[in-house]
Amino acid sequence: DSTKFPYYIKREEFADILEKIKGGLSTICIHSDLGNGKTLFLAGLSLYLKQLGYEVFNFKKYYDITDEEIERICSIESKHAIIIDSYSSHLDLIKRIQLFRTPNTIVICSERTLIHDTVYYTLEEILRHSPQSWDLNELNNSEVITLIDLFNHYGLWGSDASFSRERKRLEIINKFRGSIRLILLDLLKSPDIRNRLNSIIEPLKDNKPFYHAALFIISSNILGFELDLDEVVFCLDSELFNNPTFYNNSRLKEIIDFDSRNIKVRSSIIAEAVLSNNEYAIDLINILTKVVKRLDNHRYNKNIYNILRNIVSHSRLSKLINATENKDAFKLVIQFFEEIKNLQYCKTNPFFWLQYAIARLSIRDYKIADKYFETAYSYASDSDTFDTFQIDNHYARHILENEIFNGDKDTCMPRFVKAHEILSNRIDKNKNRHYPIKVAKNYARFYEHFYNKLQDHDKNVFLVSCQEIINRIDSYKKITPDFRIHPAVLECENLLSDILIKERQKDLFKK
Repeated sequence: DSTKFPYYIKREEFADILEKIKGGLSTICIHSDLGNGKTLFLAGLSLYLKQLGYEVFNFKKYYDITDEEIERICSIESKHAIIIDSYSSHLDLIKRIQLFRTPNTIVICSERTLIHDTVYYTLEEILRHSPQSWDLNELNNSEVITLIDLFNHYGLWGSDASFSRERKRLEIINKFRGSIRLILLDLLKSPDIRNRLNSIIEPLKDNKPFYHAALFIISSNILGFELDLDEVVFCLDSELFNNPTFYNNSRLKEIIDFDSRNIKVRSSIIAEAVLSNNEYAIDLINILTKVVKRLDNHRYNKNIYNILRNIVSHSRLSKLINATENKDAFKLVIQFFEEIKNLQYCKTNPFFWLQYAIARLSIRDYKIADKYFETAYSYASDSDTFDTFQIDNHYARHILENEIFNGDKDTCMPRFVKAHEILSNRIDKNKNRHYPIKVAKNYARFYEHFYNKLQDHDKNVFLVSCQEIINRIDSYKKITPDFRIHPAVLECENLLSDILIKERQKDLFKK
């Protein structure tokens, strides 16, 4: 009874997506940050589609018969939908669907926003059209009111319970930017709740197999892959699931669902809150190091390959061990990459060397980062499929940051010009991606550090470069729908426009 036990926010996007499907839209993209409701949204959308007469298929992982199943599903004469969560890891599957899909086939892809921003254009190339995407990161006003009512119903406001509805609404919009994730993380900071979360993991420390399994399962949710019981046993080389006291642990079952074949972490927010306790960081890195080493010989299995790729992602790993709030955690990330760099999966893999270069860049170890960027480029040149776009942008960021922190007036312009050549690439096929523009925000810091020390010729080169990025922004905005324009693009536009206006005013004053 959803009226007696309300628990679900019906998002406005449901009606829009269903209306578009009725109008013939056949590919849908959903994205949000971790914990902002993407999984529950897909569950709700699946129910709505079933009500409209669609057969709905959810892709979970690869099996020997996956290709044949795709061909069979696409041949169904009735209306049907295929839902692919974390689509960036399953682009080959989408290519397969493209070969066989008919007008009756609806494809629904979902991904975390940060990854979606990177991979969307590859998806576009596979589909040969631009799928419409919906951003679930921000609740609208009516959804905020529903959330307030849910919190009121379950008594979750704590000391804010007496606030008026309007004050609560403004708090959610202004303080938490309408983000479910930020609201719930703030709620979980309560000492009582923190103590309860700690009491789930702490008692397991005396039983290392249980403790390691619990941490690994919880971390898999943040790292972005699903596990079944057999895979946990295999990854950890443990027979712990022969012992029912693990999966019957009442505390552990509060956050992990063992009732289905695939193990489910009940809440991404809970997983993040549990692991935000920095005391688990060392154990997590040690566990993941052992897992990667164990899986290395099985890297040709698609499911194993996806697990490896997600674990060695610098951004996911940093989030997992709360690196932004625990500066010592960056040393653990370096330790992790150093431990695994000679494994078969890693040593000639340009993706790995890019991630390791980013890790070195994050601790401003520019000398070694430079070496690892070169390594990434070298191995990428041997690959027919690896797009160097990501390497290019991080390398340009590396050049600019290194110069800002370590350069001088003699070296700054040659290095700036090198970075600008990458970011302003006139034959770049990725003109509709925001990443080069995001990196170009560093021009403002470069301006503050070096502009007044430059010769007039170099000043002119710098200002022309700023204008070229502004031109790139104009081109980007012309071919990018308003709803997809990244905030970093507008920020860069403002920063560089202010520089140009300021220097033009100086020239007018001189005249």
